[in-house]
Amino acid sequence: HGGTLRETEKVWGSRSARFSNYSISSPLQDDDAVTFTVAGKQVNEVRHLLDVGNLLILTSGAELIALGDGTGKLLPGAPGLRQVGSNGASLVPPLVIGNNILYIQARGNLVRDFRSVVSQDGTQGYAGDDLSVFAPHLLEGNGQTLVRWDFAQIPNSQAVGVRSDGQLLALTYVKEHEIVGWTPWDTDGVYEDVLVVPQGQEDVIYVLVARTIAGQTRRYLERFASRRVTDVTLDALFR
Repeated sequence: HGGTLRETEKVWGSRSARFSNYSISSPLQDDDAVTFTVAGKQVNEVRHLLDVGNLLILTSGAELIALGDGTGKLLPGAPGLRQVGSNGASLVPPLVIGNNILYIQARGNLVRDFRSVVSQDGTQGYAGDDLSVFAPHLLEGNGQTLVRWDFAQIPNSQAVGVRSDGQLLALTYVKEHEIVGWTPWDTDGVYEDVLVVPQGQEDVIYVLVARTIAGQTRRYLERFASRRVTDVTLDALFR
């Protein structure tokens, strides 16, 4: 795990195959717990740790890879940190989509992806794009931030997020076909939260919606209708 209130730049890893044991030996052994500080020109809070083949560390101001020693092993005293970006990530947990990661940039109003790439000579590197450029009016120019989101893989490969003003946004993301598209989803009221639950043969989107009824705020847990269209005259109509 990484980043506490007192030690925001620190990362802790347990001993090999002993997930609650953070002890070390004297002298150090290769299977000892791994502890290191992500130090830089400024204090960047460690916010998320993810697996992209190597350990990806997303902080408030940068993206780093822990390469370990020369053989790729993360050992005590050899984190092998390499900075691969300087965008930073928000506190909202990233989404893992196949071999790609979607994350909200530090300010909360940009969405980026991150992925491992292998060049023609076999060298491994990392790349990422700003996905908000396709809809700046929904995020960058709106003055709002994304505060909740989740991912519905089947059937339409969509990240669904709640904006801080209660608007719901859907990002269709199919990297292998270079498909990226944004859509705002409206309702009578404001969205407060979203959650994707696998049910049957698809991923179902649930939302928490607040509405004013007879002068009082009431909250509703609602389920989106299936997106599978088998009979166009019946299934392609959503109310």
